[in-house]
Amino acid sequence: MKKLVKLSFALVMILSLGIMAQSCKSSKNSAKNDYPGENTPNISGTWILKSLNGQPATSLFKGKIPTMNIDVVENRIFGNGGCNGYTGMYTYSKGILSAPNLASTMMMCVEENQEHQFHTVLGQSNKVSLVNGVLTLKHEGKTVAEFEKGIDTSLLSGEWKLESIADGDLKALFTDKEPTISFDLAESRLGGNAGCNRYNATYKIEGTTITVGPVMSTRMACPNMEGESKFTQIITGASTLEASMNKITFSKEGKAVLTFVKDVK
Repeated sequence: MKKLVKLSFALVMILSLGIMAQSCKSSKNSAKNDYPGENTPNISGTWILKSLNGQPATSLFKGKIPTMNIDVVENRIFGNGGCNGYTGMYTYSKGILSAPNLASTMMMCVEENQEHQFHTVLGQSNKVSLVNGVLTLKHEGKTVAEFEKGIDTSLLSGEWKLESIADGDLKALFTDKEPTISFDLAESRLGGNAGCNRYNATYKIEGTTITVGPVMSTRMACPNMEGESKFTQIITGASTLEASMNKITFSKEGKAVLTFVKDVK
C-alpha cells in the first residue's frame, strides 16, 4: 500500500513538472510569435524616412526628407517633418509606438511635401518591427512608414567643442585651446580649431557613416603639437557618426574616439 502511495505521488509530481515545462515552453513560443526574430525592437537614435503609405519618401518630399529622432531616456521624439521641425513625447509599450501630441513650427513650405500625412502616421498606434536595418510601422496590419538608420544633419548646426578623445587626457594634450568643430551643411565642409591651428575638410555622409578628408590646416607653431596631430589623425577617414541635440560622437570599430558637446556661448 505504501509503495502504491509513493508511486502515485511520484506520478503526480512528474505530471506536474511536465505541465509546468509545457507552460513555460508555450509562454516562450508566444513571446517569440509576438516579436519574430527578436524582442521589442530598439528604436533609439535617428531614423530617416524611406517610405510613407507605400510610396517612396523621395517622391513625396521634394525638399527635406523627414527624420525621426527618438530619445529613449527622455521618452521624447523630434525631427523634421519635411519642412517644419516637430517635437513631443511618445509611448512605446509591447512593440506599439504612438506620438499623438506633437508640436511643430509653423514655417511656410514652398517645396512639395506630405508633412501632415507624416505627422498623422506618427500620431497613430503603430506596431514596430526592425528587420535588416529597416524600422517598419504598421497600423491595422498595413505598412504605413519605413525608416532607415541615418543622421539628422540639422542637428549638426552650430559650434561644438571636444569633450573626449580616445586614449587621451584633454588637459594634457591641449594646453592652449581645446578643439572645436562646426559643419557647413550647404557646402559639405567642416572645420574649427584643432588645438593650435585652424583646420577644414570636406565630408560625406552615407547612412550613419561620415568620411572626412583630406584635412588642411594653418601652419602655426605651438609648444605642444601632440594633441593636434592626434585629433586630425583620428577625425580623418571613415567614422560612425551619432548626433543628438547636445552631443556628437565619432566612433571607429565600435569604440567612441571623439565626442563633442554643444558650445553654448
